[in-house]
Amino acid sequence: MKIGTNGLNLIKDLEKCSLTAYRLNDKKITIGWGHAEPVGQTNLVAGVTTWTQAQADNQLFADLVGFENAVSNYFTRSFNQNQFDALVSFAYNLGGGVFANYNWSKTASDSWICSEMILYVNKGTEYEEGLTNRRIREIALYNSSSSNTPGGSGTSSWTWPFTTPYKGKADIPEQQFGTTPLRRGRGYFHDGFDFGSTSYGPDILALSDGEVIYTGVMGDGLGSVIVLSIPPYQVMYQEFSKSMSDILVSVGQKVTKGQRIGRLNGGTHLHLGITQKNWRTALSSWDVDDGSWLNPIDVIQKEMNNSQEEKGEIEMILYKVTDSKSKMNGSIWLFNGEQLTRLDGTSAAKLGQSLKNVDINQAEMSSFKNIGIRTVGDFQY
Repeated sequence: MKIGTNGLNLIKDLEKCSLTAYRLNDKKITIGWGHAEPVGQTNLVAGVTTWTQAQADNQLFADLVGFENAVSNYFTRSFNQNQFDALVSFAYNLGGGVFANYNWSKTASDSWICSEMILYVNKGTEYEEGLTNRRIREIALYNSSSSNTPGGSGTSSWTWPFTTPYKGKADIPEQQFGTTPLRRGRGYFHDGFDFGSTSYGPDILALSDGEVIYTGVMGDGLGSVIVLSIPPYQVMYQEFSKSMSDILVSVGQKVTKGQRIGRLNGGTHLHLGITQKNWRTALSSWDVDDGSWLNPIDVIQKEMNNSQEEKGEIEMILYKVTDSKSKMNGSIWLFNGEQLTRLDGTSAAKLGQSLKNVDINQAEMSSFKNIGIRTVGDFQY
């Protein structure tokens, strides 16, 4: 298996990205998305070595292969995409040998895996709080049934092509998608949306996670061109320059949402086109509204709304039963908005020490009843 969008986004959010090398500890120097190399066995120099965003992203994908293999090759049981992603994140943090080093069962149950993961928090150190939060988020992903796209690319997260968001209309009517006052070829159809240089730029960004499938300078007024595959779409950036020097990515490169991929330079605008066909085939319909080209503004806004809805579906709450008369007294449960997972043993005791008292509201009570868990005593999270 390959890591999916949810796992990739989780790792990026947890690791953060540093384009300048720094000393992690006495043994390692780190750069990019948590890429670490041993002191004395690396060309990295803390505070001196710098990477581009593309270098950091490419190294992350290269590093992930080893951790994907660590999970796939160790366990003999199967995992769904979210479970696999959570374990890859776990291994990315602790090392690919963590499962063998601590004699994990190759057929471990879901409940055992979750109760075991929470133990790896370096208790008593300055890292305990951060690692505890990481383990909780990994467990939540492991138990989540939210949609997840394999391969680390997809439409889970979208943005605008510039740091300045869409302003509600084009600078001039001729730059809108669809029928415009300007005649083009066989009619008045405009197959994309033009983001004018006076309102946007200069940095051009990837709309979402994807892969570069074309770069070049083309004739017929297309100028500098970048095409990204962001399933189910192919996204064409064009007319933003007339030089390869303003194209900052290469074919085959994986890109992430908001990554800088080009520079608006020497042109009046960026023409953005989105199609669900092969982009070269769709080019033959550049002046005909036959459905080949989609309204970029509509697509981006739809995908951004979908992203927000998906994020809202994942809720993570820890509950503790504190009724001395109940057989469940002292037990701790992780609720991700859809199901409960019981955390037992040492992990429960550890979490129970730091939980805050709150009142459980009626909606939450109903949720527990609906999924077959009797609500007794007070709950804490």
